[in-house]
Amino acid sequence: MRLKIKSVMRARLNPVTSWLYKLWLHENKEALIKLQKEIDEEVIKALLRVEHHD
Repeated sequence: MRLKIKSVMRARLNPVTSWLYKLWLHENKEALIKLQKEIDEEVIKALLRVEHHD
């Protein structure tokens, strides 16, 4: 499940977002961990909605 979420996230990140993400990771790991959890929750909800429609 985690790998699926990560690949979905990676697919959605454009180069600029990806660069900001790496910069934020380098500068502020704790805040990023919190953000990561929120993103994971949103992606899980999105995946569940998609799976629900099938």
